[in-house]
Amino acid sequence: IAALLARIREQGYATNRCNFRDEVSGIAAPIQDHTGAVVAAVGICLPDYRFVDERVDALVAEVRGAAERIEHELGVAADAFVTDAAAQYVTAP
Repeated sequence: IAALLARIREQGYATNRCNFRDEVSGIAAPIQDHTGAVVAAVGICLPDYRFVDERVDALVAEVRGAAERIEHELGVAADAFVTDAAAQYVTAP
């Protein structure tokens, strides 16, 4: 299992080919917060007959793109929180 987890970390996504439920496959990507910690994941499930080699790269790109957009929003929210929290300690000249 360590090798599997290392490969998932390296490629930035995981796939599931009917492991959880018969005839259902999926792709998931991690979502990291502004510190780099994985705080969630985003994924898709689809009938296995639609999980064909010709489509996998496009599906992976969509899932990873969604994860990146969510990470961006988390980063923007964290930056705003830090800025607002720090503002109370800043005094005007």
